[in-house]
Amino acid sequence: MKLLIDIGNTATKFGYLDDEFYYLDRCFNSELNKDKLDALLSKDNIEDIYVSSVAPKVTDLLSKYFVSKYNLNIKEVSVVDFDNLKIEIDNKNELGLDLYCDLLGAVNKYHSPMLIVDMGTATKILLVTKDNIFSSCVILPGMGISKRILNEATELLPNTDLDEVKKLSESRNTIDVINSSVYYGHVEMINGLLERYEKEIGYKCLHIFTGGNAIKILKDIKAPYIYDENLCLEGISIYVKKRKEL
Repeated sequence: MKLLIDIGNTATKFGYLDDEFYYLDRCFNSELNKDKLDALLSKDNIEDIYVSSVAPKVTDLLSKYFVSKYNLNIKEVSVVDFDNLKIEIDNKNELGLDLYCDLLGAVNKYHSPMLIVDMGTATKILLVTKDNIFSSCVILPGMGISKRILNEATELLPNTDLDEVKKLSESRNTIDVINSSVYYGHVEMINGLLERYEKEIGYKCLHIFTGGNAIKILKDIKAPYIYDENLCLEGISIYVKKRKEL
């Protein structure tokens, strides 16, 4: 059995790959410690550990844990081309492993062309053309970063959460205004960028949403979409399977 780990900037997801992919759990990075991992990873028959990470400190923490408990070194995903996905960017080493695994997961489950919207700490939009080529993406501050920057860069604006969002026209105090501004600003940004991408390339795409913040805004997305919660983890599983075939 192979353990799959998607390490993001804020949270880490765990899954297993045996004959099939199985989702295990999600944990905030700030909560990761030996006791938490011991409780989470109760299986002893782990043969390999594959990781996609954008948080080196968390990777180092987990690496030490797995060497200590299982005497296993983690194996990081590396960016390589496969038959149904070509990476055509200036420097493949710049491509985040989370984005690469999103791409792998998407092209092996859905049809191109597609626009993948990954809403985590940052908001990313990835284009896969009708020829299965990835050569372009958008990277912007996510909703959490946006509201935190307002708090940290000003003296009077408070930090808020996005649990309750009122209409723009009904926001009459600072917290409601920040919440609705960040929320609807993000919604309109994504709707507009999807439309702009399709206008630039000249054809419509399948829209796939993933990431921890995606579920918060889907009701206000204009175009049809698919929500795939564990796209990155499934991409790691695809990577493991395809590497075996090479």
